Amino acid sequence: MEGLRQLGYGYQENKFLVRFIRLWESCSFHTYYTTMINFILLDANNEQYWAIAPISERDRLLASVCEGFLYYITGFKIVAAQPSWKPIDSNITLVFGKTTKIIDYLFRSSIPRLRFSLCTWPTILSRANTNTVLSDVGGVIIDVGNIEYQSNDIKRVNLTLLDRSLSTIQVSLWGEKSHLFEVDFKDYRSKNVVLVVTGLLVKNRTGRIHLTSTQATSLYFNPECEEVRNLGGYVKATYGDFICQSQHCSARRRPYWKG
Repeated sequence: MEGLRQLGYGYQENKFLVRFIRLWESCSFHTYYTTMINFILLDANNEQYWAIAPISERDRLLASVCEGFLYYITGFKIVAAQPSWKPIDSNITLVFGKTTKIIDYLFRSSIPRLRFSLCTWPTILSRANTNTVLSDVGGVIIDVGNIEYQSNDIKRVNLTLLDRSLSTIQVSLWGEKSHLFEVDFKDYRSKNVVLVVTGLLVKNRTGRIHLTSTQATSLYFNPECEEVRNLGGYVKATYGDFICQSQHCSARRRPYWKG
């Protein structure tokens, strides 16, 4: 089946089958629209694409879309991707507008429900303070720090993940993202919890590399996808069990390592 990458720039009238795997709203002076809706799409060739729409189309488009579902899309433009602030590493962007149609697809498809572009540690290092491409990471949660409050009352929680290369990755979740972690994490007080975090900026402060959440950040606990398949078992076989004892915001106790 023809994928979107084979198309040239310009307006597209044909129908293309995609799965909408992520969506969010953003506001930035660095992007195509100052305020816009963002979509990550997955096509029949397992390729990811970033699609955007002006906020004026929000109600019409979002009335038709549920995250994780399959749709035909038609009536959109393909343009060159901007050089910075991209949620995925792609050289094209799909632009939805007033003529864009999103049509339900109710049949089976081989398009997976999730796909991530998980970064290795060398890739993370190369993106430090560049503000070019946002990064996805995944690993077993080995430490959950206490919630921190800044002077403007923004809440933060710091996480440490152990990825498939056995590198430790520091992630800071801010505001709404830390609250979402707090709410969802209570259901995963078990051994070797795998977490995938998308849409992160890589920061380097005084030689300390860490990733910080953005408007594009989403959290996935124990996702069923190829990128992290058997990761919990691999970490257990190497180091033993990492057990998340309790919801971090209640007892303020950190997970411990049981070898």
